[in-house]
Amino acid sequence: MEMKGLRWLFLAVLAVVLFWGLISEPVTFGISQRWTNGRYHFAGGTHPVALAFALIIALLYLLLMFAPPATLGSPFPGVFRRFVAFWLDFVLAMMVVGPIHGHPPNPHRVEAHGTVRMEL
Repeated sequence: MEMKGLRWLFLAVLAVVLFWGLISEPVTFGISQRWTNGRYHFAGGTHPVALAFALIIALLYLLLMFAPPATLGSPFPGVFRRFVAFWLDFVLAMMVVGPIHGHPPNPHRVEAHGTVRMEL
């Protein structure tokens, strides 16, 4: 199977994991505890469903490592590439600089480590 075919398997596994996470109760990774009806319940270990998903993803990754590379198709037209590059640059600039509203990028002078500096 080529790499292009494996991407659909990865997407299917991701969809199943997301669906399972929405319909099931929370899965614990490691230690869990619960107090019900006056009794304390303690459990350790990883849920079997989480182990199964981890094994499936590891097997898919191994398949991907040994899969023959996909054949390259024709590239996108230059206009489309420039359009995508513009919007990627725009989004990254908005994430770094912040929205342009006439305010400085850090109006409340919030420090990087979470403290607030007040100036009188």
